[in-house]
Amino acid sequence: MKSSGLIPFLAIAWTLWLAAIAASEQVPANDGLGWDGVRFARYATEGPKALLNREINDYYVQRMGPSLVVHGVIRTLGLPFDPVTIRWTFLGMNLVLLTGSILMLVDLCRRLGLSLHAQWILFLGFFLNPANGRLPVYYANIGDSFAFTLGMAMIWGWVTRRPFVLVIASMVSLVSWPAAFYLLLPLIVWPRAAEKAEAGEGSAPAPALVDPTGCRDRRQ
Repeated sequence: MKSSGLIPFLAIAWTLWLAAIAASEQVPANDGLGWDGVRFARYATEGPKALLNREINDYYVQRMGPSLVVHGVIRTLGLPFDPVTIRWTFLGMNLVLLTGSILMLVDLCRRLGLSLHAQWILFLGFFLNPANGRLPVYYANIGDSFAFTLGMAMIWGWVTRRPFVLVIASMVSLVSWPAAFYLLLPLIVWPRAAEKAEAGEGSAPAPALVDPTGCRDRRQ
């Protein structure tokens, strides 16, 4: 069984997030909602009505997906739509999504046969930085964690050959992450090379996957 960094990865990530929460990290504007975040908080309050009333321009309609999720969570739980509740709901959603991203990352490494060293390089690169280590708490309601998780889900769906994941992620991206198209297109145009061999198109073995870190697990 290959070594997995899942437990230490989760421990490090949650230590960073809890430390930021304990330090009361939040953007010092508009009760922690920030600048653009005020708009996203309003969309979280109004929910689908903001769309039906045509209150959203072409730019923000591509980024309101996380606000709709937050609206649904708050309404389901029967909580008030005040700045504190909205910010904490965004924050909770961010941490759940990023935890899922770590799970997908470790599974990707396992499926690609990457060593524990390679897993650590990828984890440190993706999560030990302000974007995923601090911003999900500091500026919780701007949707960056949502977009990051969509990107990770697309790569995971490609590696695991689950086209329905790519379809769902691409549909959600229409209202969450406009740049997703540039990641999704090559994943559709260049499916994993092993698929042809598995479909019976010739008996030649599939080409080996390249480990750019040079840390591929040689114990398999």
